[in-house]
Amino acid sequence: MNADSRVLSYLRSQPMRRGDLQTAVGLTESGLEEALLSLRTLGYRIEDQGDTLVLISPPDRLLPDEIGVYLATRWLGRACYCFGAVSSTMDVARRLASGGAPDGTLVVAERQTSGRGRVGREWLSPPNLGIWCSMIFPAIAGVSPGALAHIVAAGVVAALRARGILLVAVKWPNDVVISPLDQEGELPEWADALPRHWPTSAVVPAQKVAGILIEGESPADAGREVERRLIVGLGVNVNHRSDDFPPELRHSATSIRLCCRHVPGEGERDTAQLNRAEVLATILRETESRFDAARNGTAAESAALVREWNNLSLVVGRRVQIFEAGAALSGRALAIQPDGALVVQVGNAKRTLYSGSLSVRVDEAGASASSLAPELPRRVFPVR
Repeated sequence: MNADSRVLSYLRSQPMRRGDLQTAVGLTESGLEEALLSLRTLGYRIEDQGDTLVLISPPDRLLPDEIGVYLATRWLGRACYCFGAVSSTMDVARRLASGGAPDGTLVVAERQTSGRGRVGREWLSPPNLGIWCSMIFPAIAGVSPGALAHIVAAGVVAALRARGILLVAVKWPNDVVISPLDQEGELPEWADALPRHWPTSAVVPAQKVAGILIEGESPADAGREVERRLIVGLGVNVNHRSDDFPPELRHSATSIRLCCRHVPGEGERDTAQLNRAEVLATILRETESRFDAARNGTAAESAALVREWNNLSLVVGRRVQIFEAGAALSGRALAIQPDGALVVQVGNAKRTLYSGSLSVRVDEAGASASSLAPELPRRVFPVR
């Protein structure tokens, strides 16, 4: 812990006289002044009240010291790099991985100038509104890139549900979506139902709140079994208001702030900002517990994870349209497999689809529960 962090740690607990703080931290008078200047430059509001220093408020920025306040993981996010702006957190994380950064290393940026999603799509990353980050995971047997995407998605869903957002689901292969009905005040009677039982009016207009991207440590090795580690990119819309999205995305994108039932407000209920560091720390905790279960857990725990993926899926049990190589096929999504693949009934045949090879869209005409998809026990994997 450097001098800035030590000073901040003491001031978080209580106001302190300058002399007492110097002694506690082990700094000279000039050293303390340098630390205070550094913290104030980052945006920490620290006031001099006579001879006493008082921390009034932290900045609205994702910084290691802010994330660390809420972090409750063993290894995920413990090594943390935060930037004001980068081209892409994926590129930074890959360079760190190649340089020997430990598993669990987290790279966060307030803004990305060239953020990307799946299949090279652009990911808009406006400053100070969302969580734009990448994480380094070990590539291990039994946890494929597709499975890892579902592990992270389930972690995001758990964090959103902790904020009172109930109508949230995972749209295979890598999107977390929220039904706009969750922004209208009273929840419908079916709010506790699995996403496969949601009515068409909730499924078709579901809006994206988060996206996940999985790449190999080396671009040339992406998708190969020889990968030593995987880079997971995560983008979460947190404090966006409606007009923070481009007009062409306002019908298809949303934010936690626009949907959060624990935040009082008027109109869109977006008058209060969420603490992004706290949201990120919750996602990291939920993700770590699931990843550890996948690599070290019992067979029953691994099976519970797969049940959770199926229970959270927006597409399982529904008719879907598959767009591949310029052609569109229709079928019914049956289940998500332990490797994250989606099994779809197309005519008389079953096809196994893997993340990154195609796009899946819910077919409005067939957005009803399927008798072909067996009911799965409703169990959410517990937080360790």
